Amino acid sequence: MSEALRYVLLAALFLFLYRVVRVVGDDLRAAGQELDRPWAVLLVEEGPGMSPGEAFAVRGEALVGRGTGNDVTVPDPEAGLRHARLVGSGDSFWLEDLGSPAGTYLNGRRLEVPAPVRHGDRVRVGSTVFRFLQPRGPQAAGG
Repeated sequence: MSEALRYVLLAALFLFLYRVVRVVGDDLRAAGQELDRPWAVLLVEEGPGMSPGEAFAVRGEALVGRGTGNDVTVPDPEAGLRHARLVGSGDSFWLEDLGSPAGTYLNGRRLEVPAPVRHGDRVRVGSTVFRFLQPRGPQAAGG
């Protein structure tokens, strides 16, 4: 093998390794940003077509509704296609109704404006009831 060919192969190998390291670094940075976003769980208490105890992880933001494009799909005929939205802000979450005819309820009260959701709160979308759990949120720590 000629000396020039060896250098070309060595350069190609270094270029390949550089690109691998760069892609891995980008993935690690993205994963780190994902870890910085607040997270919670919506736990099904009751609802048509859903099993009590079924859990949906929420990271950052989640759309809830009957439509298939939602993060939390609710097979409830009383739920809107895009019924509600949970949005993480800082280390807490806010719940917003998206104009659904049946309304979104937080602890039995119909939402008129976005409201903060705390660990242990009950969220009703149509006739489906969820328990909002945020194990590492300020409310869970007693704060």
